[in-house]
This record gives sequence, C-alpha cells and structure tokens, in this order.
Amino acid sequence: MKYRLVNWCPGAELSSGKFIQSDNYFIETINDCRSAGLNPFNYGLLPCKDGQESSVMFEISERITNRLEVTLKYCDAVTREGARLFYNHLSGEPLEAAYSFSETTEDTGGEARYLHVLLSVDPFSRVATGIPDEREAPLHYPDIVPCYRLFLQPAGDTNIRQSGGQYLIIGRIRRFRGRCEFDMDFIPPSTSMASHIRLSRYHHQFASLVNTIETSSIHIIQKINTSPDVNNISANLQALCHSLLSEISRVYFPYINAGLFWRPIEVVGCFSTLAHRLFVTLQCMDRKEKEQLLNYFYEWDDLKPGDFESLLKEITDIHYNHSAISEVMFRISNFLMILSGLWAKMASLELVGQHKESIIISERETSPILPKKKRWFD
Repeated sequence: MKYRLVNWCPGAELSSGKFIQSDNYFIETINDCRSAGLNPFNYGLLPCKDGQESSVMFEISERITNRLEVTLKYCDAVTREGARLFYNHLSGEPLEAAYSFSETTEDTGGEARYLHVLLSVDPFSRVATGIPDEREAPLHYPDIVPCYRLFLQPAGDTNIRQSGGQYLIIGRIRRFRGRCEFDMDFIPPSTSMASHIRLSRYHHQFASLVNTIETSSIHIIQKINTSPDVNNISANLQALCHSLLSEISRVYFPYINAGLFWRPIEVVGCFSTLAHRLFVTLQCMDRKEKEQLLNYFYEWDDLKPGDFESLLKEITDIHYNHSAISEVMFRISNFLMILSGLWAKMASLELVGQHKESIIISERETSPILPKKKRWFD
C-alpha cells in the first residue's frame, strides 16, 4: 500500500494535504479490496443497465488529413487492478483521443489494421468539476472526479503502460483501404454475458442450439428403441445421445436462469465440457465401430470423419483469452451449429443406422412390378 492513514491528534494543525492523504488511503484500500476478488477472467465491462445494449459507447470520425478522432460517450467497467471506470459524457468533460496515419503506415497488401481504444484512470489524480458557489470564499469547484484519459494504440503495440494509471481496452477500430470503422467483431473484456450486446446474443443463440440438440437426441433415441434392426452404428449413436442428454440436463437450469450473468469463461467451460463428454464417449468405442459411425455421419451430412473428431478435440482443448472473447465465442457457436445440424439430420432419418444404399435397395425390392400394358396394335 502506497498511502497510509493519517494519525489525527487533538490540537494538530489541519491542512488540505492531510485530508487528501486520508482520501487517498481509503481510495487505495477500496481498490485493493475490490481487486482481491478479481482474477484474469472476471474484470472488464459491467452488466448493462436497463435499456442499454452495451456498457461502453463511443463515436469515431475521420478527417481528410488521415486523422482519426474518437469520442467516448459512456463506459461502466472495472479494471484488472480493481479501479472503477465510470464515465458519462452528459455529466463530465468531453473525452477524446486522436490518431494520425502517415503514408508510410498506410494499409499494405490489402490487409486490415487494428487500433485498440484504451481508457485509463488515475484515481489519485483529481479533476475539479461542478458549478462554483459564488457565496463561498475562496471561489472553487465543489466536486472532484478521477482523471480519465483516452488513448488509441496499434493492436500489436505491447507498450500499453504508457497510458498511465489503470487501463482497460474498451474497443477496437478496423482500418481497411484508407477507411476506419468500429470493429463489430471485437468484444472487450467483460465481467458477464450481460455486459455486451453480442455476448447476450451468443447466450440466447447457445440456448436455442442446445434445445435443438436435446430435442434431436430424444428423437434419435426413440427411433432406435422402436427400430426392429439395431446395429453397431445405431447403438453407438445412442450412446453419444445419452452423453449429450446427461450433460445438458446437468447445466440446463443454471444456464437458462443465470447464464446471462455467468462470466464468459464459465460459458466457454460449459460447452467445452459438453464436447469433452462426446469426445470421451467416442474414444471409448471400438476403433472399427467408431470409424463406421464417423463414416455414417459423412454419408448423410458430408461431415468428414476426421473433421468431427478434430472439432470435438479443438473445443475440448480450447484456450480462453479474456482479451479476445469474440474469437472463443465464435468457435463455440460454430461447434454447436455443426452439432445441431448433424443431430437434426440424424433425427430426420426414418431408419437410424441404415446406409443410403440399403434404404434404396429396400425401396426397390418393395416396389410393386406393374404388368406391361398392351398397345392397341398388339
């Protein structure tokens, strides 16, 4: 701790410095207590207030002189060190940042370049604000707020600490072919799925896909149970469905009711575990039977045998990066969409476990042979 509590003694001389020291001590203590409950995976944007789509909003504008300007409108977050970030342009001074592109740093080879938007705060640096009261002497601003600073830095620049104070990456700007735009694919570090509109949409999408997978699994099992001909393919597919239903039933209630307030890493862990259950069930099968099942998927859904197994392993071993949440969420979304489509196809089959050739041959054998019609001149 940098600041210490003032030892107030009766009769001691009072000064503004001692009050500031006490103020700094309590600010540092609060931040320290707040940071004790934080880790690399639960800091960032706070849950959106009612009616808001995101806990951060800013505007960008370009000048003909290759100058980019960013104006912060709103931010509600907490840094990794526990400092509170709360800024509203309606009740504070404008917060702006600019970045100039030189001709030597323009886009080359048609590749996009990215800039991070950083917001830093120094809680011990005070900025006077408010409306002075003319009746008070000396005339002074009645309030103070922490010192906020907005920065723009290339995404590959690791020297972020030059911003000073405690910082948070709150957005990313994409520059392509001389034009800048807000990168909609970027999701800043967030404390929960309710902190950003895209995370909220992912939460609802995942719930919908899981419902489809659950329904398809039940239909597959019902068809296999009523089928007169159960083979290795249908039996192993049924085992996969049982693993899916077991895991889905375990997480269904907490995800539907509280999943929107889960940390992003908890959501990723939920579906990584689902993929792991499938992967383990698949690996426990006889090698030849596993190959038959994977080839069966390829036969009906054009999903190559190696691709399905690699997909499960990829999601099982997925690495979570709190500064690149969108990339991880996209991979989870892709996994669930592929699995949902494959299971829906399996559930649509009348005879689960039967090959296309067998069904075609069976249809030919059961087709009635119509007598040849005589022509009028025969």
